[in-house]
Amino acid sequence: MSQNNFKEELFNFNAGFNPFFLAEMNKIESGFHYNKITKDLLNKSFKFSRVGGKRLRPFMTFLGFNAIKEIDKANLNKVYYLGMVLELFHLYGLIHDDILDDAQTRRGEISIHNQYQDNFQGLQAAILAGDYLHTFVNRMFYQNFTSSSLQSLYMDMQNEVSAGQNDDSLGVGVEKLQELKQENILNMLSLKSGLYSIQKPFLMGSCLAGEDLNSVRFKQLATALEKLGLIFQITDDILGVFGNTTQTGKPEMGDIIERKRTLLVYKTYEFANSSEKQILVDLYEKSNKKKAKEVFEIMHKYEIKQHTINYCKTLEQKIILMLSTLDINNNIKTVLTNMTDYLIQRSG
Repeated sequence: MSQNNFKEELFNFNAGFNPFFLAEMNKIESGFHYNKITKDLLNKSFKFSRVGGKRLRPFMTFLGFNAIKEIDKANLNKVYYLGMVLELFHLYGLIHDDILDDAQTRRGEISIHNQYQDNFQGLQAAILAGDYLHTFVNRMFYQNFTSSSLQSLYMDMQNEVSAGQNDDSLGVGVEKLQELKQENILNMLSLKSGLYSIQKPFLMGSCLAGEDLNSVRFKQLATALEKLGLIFQITDDILGVFGNTTQTGKPEMGDIIERKRTLLVYKTYEFANSSEKQILVDLYEKSNKKKAKEVFEIMHKYEIKQHTINYCKTLEQKIILMLSTLDINNNIKTVLTNMTDYLIQRSG
């Protein structure tokens, strides 16, 4: 692995991973022995994994393995297969997430629950598609990876993302603004996205390379990658409000209109005066979406974007310090550092 930047390394990885992934997907879909309706639903679902996605989770698995020992040809397909499992687990999550958010599209395609004229039938289809994918992916994983340590990480990942999504939907995600706590928001963001997108794939790759889950190095990696996962989600939230629509595919102010409780919202409420706090309450607690533009302007007034980026930069310095003390592949340290910087710069 050369000392290229994060985007170049991700591109190089996908040059090898994508052909493997698509070939395996062809095998999977050709092996379906169901009735036409079921096959059609599953083919529609798997299409989302073919048409887009950065393949970040498989890439983190690849980095995790290389952090412990240089990957050879014999182990490359194992890493690819584990990456494919995580990519399809992500797909299951996206299909159900689209139901929760009532998302109209996914990766430029109409979301599963909106591909049916009857709304109730569409919801049924999406729930069943996600359920099938979840059980299918679990079978793929447990049939091919028998290490108790690796299985433990995989089970933790599933529990964490479910708990985080539940908190987003029923806990922190609907809490009164005056009762919001920063630590609770960060915990929710970490569970629902940061851990399963960044930390767990990396740690599973390290485990596949033979790393001991009880080692000091493993625990230090877990802490550093947890912080990197937070940066990943927080910067994504920044793009969900301030991002360029043509570049991100997200509507301007999308996360404000959807009333998502993010670190941005917490900081805005913290800075706002009493009348501005009421505007935030009107939107986030009383569903008055006409207030979205006013909330956006309040965020600009108090430079909330920059305050949030500064928080990410604080996390970045802690990650760099942690990585500097770790006995892992130096090239991987470089890629992780570049990735952290890339995420922050992209959101700025």
